[in-house]
Amino acid sequence: MKKSQTLSKLFFLLAGLNLSYPLSAAEIVQFVHMDATKQPVSFQDLLANLEKKFNVRFNFSEGMIGSFMVDSAGIDGLKKTQIKNFLEKISDGKVKIEQVDEMLYVILPKKTVKKEDKTPSVPISSPPRKNNNPGQQQQERTVTGRIIDQNTGLALEGVTIRIQGKNISSNSSPSGQFSLSKVGDNDVLVFSILGYNDLQVPVQGESEFSVELNPKNIGLDEVVVTALGVKREKKALGYSIQEVQGSSLNTAKEANLMSNMTGKVAGLSIQNPPGLFEDPKISLRGSSNVLVVVDNVPVETNFWNISSDDIAEVSVLKGPAAAALYGSRGKNGAILITTKRGGGKDGKVEISINSSVMFQPSFVYLPKTQSKYGTGQWGQFEWVDGAGGGVYDNDYVWGPKLDQRDPNTKSGFVELPQWDSPIDPATGKRIPTPFISRGKDNIRNFFNTGNIISNNIAIGASTEKTNYRFSFTQLDQKGIDPGARIDASTVAFSGGHKFTDKFSIETSINYNKQYSDNYPRTSYFADNNMYNIGVWMGADVDVRGLKDYWEPGQEGIKQRNYNYQYYNNPYYIANEFRQEYSKDVVYGFANFAYQFTPELKLSYRANLNWHTRYTAQKRPKGFVGYNPDYMDGGFYPDYNYDFELNNEVLLNYDKRLSSLWSISALAGANNRNNNWRNMSLSASALSIPGVYNIGNSKVPITGTNNTYKKLVNSFYGSATIGYHDALYLTLTGRNDWSSGMPVKKNSYFYPSVSFSGVVSELVEMPSFISFAKARAAWIRVGGDMSPYSSRPTYSYGTRWGGTPTLSLGGTLYPQDIEPDFKNTIEFGADIRLLKNRIGFDISYFEDTYTNQITQASISSSSGYTSRLINSDKKTRTKGWEVTMNSTPVKSENFSWDLALNWSRTRDWLIQAESGKNGRDGYVKEGEKYGYLYYRNEFETTPDGQFVYRNGLPVKSNGVTNLGFGPSNWVGGLTSSFKYKDWFLSFSVDGRWGGLLYSRLNQKLWEAGKHINSANEQYRDADNRDEKTYIAEGQKIVSGNLTFDEEGFIKEDTRVFEKNDVPVYYRSWANAYYNQSIYTTSMFDATYLKLREVILSYTIPTEWTKKLGLKGASVAFIGRNLFLWTKEESYMDPDVQGGSGETRLYVPTPRNLGFNVKLNF
Repeated sequence: MKKSQTLSKLFFLLAGLNLSYPLSAAEIVQFVHMDATKQPVSFQDLLANLEKKFNVRFNFSEGMIGSFMVDSAGIDGLKKTQIKNFLEKISDGKVKIEQVDEMLYVILPKKTVKKEDKTPSVPISSPPRKNNNPGQQQQERTVTGRIIDQNTGLALEGVTIRIQGKNISSNSSPSGQFSLSKVGDNDVLVFSILGYNDLQVPVQGESEFSVELNPKNIGLDEVVVTALGVKREKKALGYSIQEVQGSSLNTAKEANLMSNMTGKVAGLSIQNPPGLFEDPKISLRGSSNVLVVVDNVPVETNFWNISSDDIAEVSVLKGPAAAALYGSRGKNGAILITTKRGGGKDGKVEISINSSVMFQPSFVYLPKTQSKYGTGQWGQFEWVDGAGGGVYDNDYVWGPKLDQRDPNTKSGFVELPQWDSPIDPATGKRIPTPFISRGKDNIRNFFNTGNIISNNIAIGASTEKTNYRFSFTQLDQKGIDPGARIDASTVAFSGGHKFTDKFSIETSINYNKQYSDNYPRTSYFADNNMYNIGVWMGADVDVRGLKDYWEPGQEGIKQRNYNYQYYNNPYYIANEFRQEYSKDVVYGFANFAYQFTPELKLSYRANLNWHTRYTAQKRPKGFVGYNPDYMDGGFYPDYNYDFELNNEVLLNYDKRLSSLWSISALAGANNRNNNWRNMSLSASALSIPGVYNIGNSKVPITGTNNTYKKLVNSFYGSATIGYHDALYLTLTGRNDWSSGMPVKKNSYFYPSVSFSGVVSELVEMPSFISFAKARAAWIRVGGDMSPYSSRPTYSYGTRWGGTPTLSLGGTLYPQDIEPDFKNTIEFGADIRLLKNRIGFDISYFEDTYTNQITQASISSSSGYTSRLINSDKKTRTKGWEVTMNSTPVKSENFSWDLALNWSRTRDWLIQAESGKNGRDGYVKEGEKYGYLYYRNEFETTPDGQFVYRNGLPVKSNGVTNLGFGPSNWVGGLTSSFKYKDWFLSFSVDGRWGGLLYSRLNQKLWEAGKHINSANEQYRDADNRDEKTYIAEGQKIVSGNLTFDEEGFIKEDTRVFEKNDVPVYYRSWANAYYNQSIYTTSMFDATYLKLREVILSYTIPTEWTKKLGLKGASVAFIGRNLFLWTKEESYMDPDVQGGSGETRLYVPTPRNLGFNVKLNF
């Protein structure tokens, strides 16, 4: 009975608190009690001290108590039973204290405003405007204005503006502008948005308003989107999550969304190949295969199908916290993308347009090559047929010196027969022409100015029950390679309807079409124009002379070129060697929800992710490659189909159990069905040139087709228990049944537990600490295998007399294979200082991998060569992540914001597999992975000098450690400045340390085009047949070097002396920069890149109103503007950060352009 009375009392008190009229600003001022002989404090601060002192809670309205001061004398000797009388006394009886139970007090105004008193409640910091016509009858009008963040001065989008007590509302545009009609002189405007304190402003005859909203206490009220789209207070999370607002991604837009994320999230590494339609390489905490979820739909994506204009927020769950709700696919973390919803309020249609254009007029990095020597070898060259029929006319750039004067010729230069020299009609031979550096700028002369054009229009509206948003984005990118382009169209629709107070439906559907009739190749091969121009074309050849790429009279049959044995005409490759790509993507969801009670909700959700992809390589007639059969052309179509359907039932329960305790729980079940199909065909020679049809094959058609199916059923649950709004314990569990595992072991369970404690709510902190939180988590995730990986399958074997055969393979598949597991522990802290002017988030994690599924060799006498096992090897990844956000300067018109992120990861071998002698390759137990061990590198002395024999470096028979490959750390910095309507931001990111292998460097030396290969002293001596180059190093006088069975030095009895044997310079270069040697083309991977610059101007409201706009802004934008490297590696280190890069990319272009945003 007592409990029932208490609950009833609480209900009526809370109702009274919310329904009674709040005190006016004038009445709040009357509360102020000042006595110069005592120490006054704010009434709200006093309540906070009492909550900590007695472990009680006070419920009140901030607008009611305002910020009036009271006398704190007597608090030291205060007893808990005296709280009620004490507070009523020091407030001069202006408030009424009601005690609900032992822990909870409710504060009400003792004097309430009568219903006929229409004076609105306004924060003390925002006094009401003066009413110049108090006697005038109320008139309706349209009011306008702009809303900004009180701290930063930045415009606030999506703020709801409503008239108090009326069903009239609107919301602000991206530029912070708003307009609201049917507003009376005596109305009160209420401004509200998540993360900010509500603001009430009386109209009092005014028509234009400048509004500043005050952010809530960061950390305490911040809400983030977590797995399954569940919104949770960030303070309650026991794991690391970092958000990126969509508004930061849709101004200086790259063609691929993830390129815009570079450097913005600690632990998220993104490497950006510069070639057209090259996918960024993504890893999170050192792991690839990161799960991507769009509006709670897991998607397989290359990020070309997601428009940044549709994104509201990106949340990055860095650890495997998403795995409990998304399954083992989330064990390496998840990127959660939340798209925009709705639009104008009260059914009013809102239209936004976002257009940007970026040009690529220059290169942020261009490899330097020499132009002193031309085509040929050993200083000799004479062109006859470009295929070896002349004097070294088929390869290399170790030829004669260019631009040499000769008074005996008509031109005044040395003249030689060249590929484009005129033919003497009498002899049929080429007439010598000046051998000069016509092609110094071949790369710049060949590549075009590329561009990226993006246009988006979005239309949306919202009412209390219905919302919808339609968006169309068109992306067109013209590559710097002639004829290369990519087009992507995205149509997105989202909507929802609330049929009753309990039942609602929400849906989203997205369609994307990607198409390219030609995008360039990046492999080291003759179909890559960096291969044809950048590496092997000498400066004696002007690439512009090759624009007419067909031999006259042999169009479509034979290309016209300076070389017919190894290389292709670049314009022939750009226009005739086509690589086609077409992809259709559909993903979306339908969600049906029923709210049984305010605490309990049941929902059913169906998620669809479907795509078809067609690619085709079309090799033209006359193509020159390593295989003579390539001359007949070829056609290689490839078809892919990928379908995923998730059916999910979810039950959510959220309830505050008492004034101290709360619970948030969910339980769900998921059915995931995957279906993949692929077919690849090959016609390696064509009968009719230029007809790309599989029926035009000149040779027997070959091909493969594959079908994969997978089914995963799951049950999962999660519960978060909160205490005192400061301590949170979260438990999760998931059980999967996967068809990828053997039937006996297809069920596996994985749990997690995390803890979060807001220390600043529990312990009195120094005044400079605004917020402090500690967190910890332990997560265990199970992983299955790909379809059919747990059982033997047939593959095609050798044909015998035209009869096909099948092969079963030599691997034994036991049916007791268990899932592998990843165990993660994570600790972190979130600290905000100086009234949230500076904040730090620090994380430390360890990922331990066990029970890994691998193959082990077995005796062939068993009938098999290997066996599938669960290895007892144990590896561990350790890492640190730090983010810092600060506002160093803030004033009425100016603010400066700074964001920094830093991360570092290392991999360790904890336990080697049994039978491997405590090693995993060259790594011993207790050692870290990442050292680069190679066999057959150069032999060195004990102090690291190269060893020479007969003047050339000696290859070692052992193993060489070239150094540590991974970076020491990766980081990014973003700085932004706001002055009135002007906004300037720039971001810098990069990595420090690590090693980078540059194949381009090695090949430039081999070809003779490297800038440092043009050493005139030694090359001229070579051309005179003189051996003059003596390499720095040592030669062996006596003794030997012996190795153990693993390749490490066992005994060294060598005796050295300085190398003094002269050799040809080219012989040394070819040996020193041999393609089988990594040592001499390994560089420090350190770099910093000015990634982005934005300078924008928000057009004033009085200007946009004349144009019929709610808001508008223009911006100058730039991407990839400058690059600094610690060493000259002859490539952009941003392409990749490891040691094995062998592709040849185009130079990285610099992007410059502008952006325009309009809101109607």
